[in-house]
Amino acid sequence: MSIREKMDVIIEKVRSLKNHPSDYSELLLIIFLFLSGSINAVAIRNFVWGFYHFLQIDALATLLFTLIVGAMLFCLPLFCSYFFTKNHPKRMLLPPLYINAITFGLLFFFVYNDIRQDFLSYYVLGFYSFIAGIFQDRIMVNLIGKNAPVDNIIRHSYRVFAEYTELEKIVLTKQFRNMLKLERKIQKPNESLKLRTRKKRHWNIILEIKKTDKKDVSLINFVFYDEGSYNLKKIQKTDDSYEYAISEIEHIENYLSRRYQIKVETAPITNTESLVNCILNDFQGKSSRLQEMSIQKRASIVSAIILSFVSIGLFGYGLIDASITAGVFAIGLVINVIFR
Repeated sequence: MSIREKMDVIIEKVRSLKNHPSDYSELLLIIFLFLSGSINAVAIRNFVWGFYHFLQIDALATLLFTLIVGAMLFCLPLFCSYFFTKNHPKRMLLPPLYINAITFGLLFFFVYNDIRQDFLSYYVLGFYSFIAGIFQDRIMVNLIGKNAPVDNIIRHSYRVFAEYTELEKIVLTKQFRNMLKLERKIQKPNESLKLRTRKKRHWNIILEIKKTDKKDVSLINFVFYDEGSYNLKKIQKTDDSYEYAISEIEHIENYLSRRYQIKVETAPITNTESLVNCILNDFQGKSSRLQEMSIQKRASIVSAIILSFVSIGLFGYGLIDASITAGVFAIGLVINVIFR
């Protein structure tokens, strides 16, 4: 088989992945990761060369170069993560921690043997990649949010033949809340009651009881999701999380029917839409909320950031003094407050 024929086979296999969205999205995520890691590795490689260049010229120039370019290198994985996440068909988050890991591997195996480096340099770079990656991941999760496919949420709804006030008293009992590991804090929006599982848990439940048109009939809506570091994990029927969710759903029915002799039957799953929207809103990043802002608010934020960076740069090069820099910061703050 010729090289041309081999390339045609590879291209055909890649195209066939489009018929399997899950495999295609994961392959695309891997490609984006290696591309981002390569970009980051090239940038760090040039920074190291520039550091040695400036080190031979002037100490102040070295300090300014390290601060400015170091900040840019910290932001580069964030920019790559944001750009490729937004261009991913499923908006799967590209973790900066993974980008840094690939960057470290590329530099370790292909680049650093050409530079005056020793074991300490490898150790420092690896430590930086890990620590910076953790902070960068937190920034990206807050900025973009977590990917939350609705299919990864287990939903169920019960029609309970009891008055809302009676059902509310039962749900708020300590025994019922402990059974589902629900926290004490409650929400009461629009004649309904919402309770969540206690914080710092990966397996999460949101329970809601609602009134209906009939006085002696209420609803219990139940949603369950497995929260990962970057998304809601897909739940298979063979997973422990699936068995746990189903058991909790059965516990609700058994508890009401056996302990209180209340009739319970399954209701349409569409009753859980408000809870699903609640989850999607919780995992929405600040960038989505920024898009909901008016043009004036966004312009005020961007202008304040630009003024801050320009003033820092001019101050670093000695073109303006500290008082003028503080004045520019004040102007940016006033603009932000006025347009908000």
